[in-house]
Amino acid sequence: MKLTVSRFIGLFFAVIHLLLFSIFSIKMNYGSQDAMSGMLWGLWKTVDFPVSLLAYYGFIPVPIQWGFSTFIKFIYPYFVYGVLGTIWWFFIPIMIGSIFNMLLKKSESPYA
Repeated sequence: MKLTVSRFIGLFFAVIHLLLFSIFSIKMNYGSQDAMSGMLWGLWKTVDFPVSLLAYYGFIPVPIQWGFSTFIKFIYPYFVYGVLGTIWWFFIPIMIGSIFNMLLKKSESPYA
């Protein structure tokens, strides 16, 4: 796999996202004693916007009787924002680069 400019920028964004999320997670788990600290998850709602919709609407159809409440409350946000959010930030520059490449090739075409 060739490391293009868009993949390099995507890798940079993903590493920065993962680093900031790791710092945030450590701060949430070990540094925060405030009862309102859970509201800080709202920050990631805006940073990882399309992916963050999964955190709110992903498990609505799951009945409470299935016993997933611990997973949904504690593990699921880390998965959505930490893993899927990082993947999202890797693919944003790749998608933008692909769109620009298509537009550039289309404008160079003699039939455009």
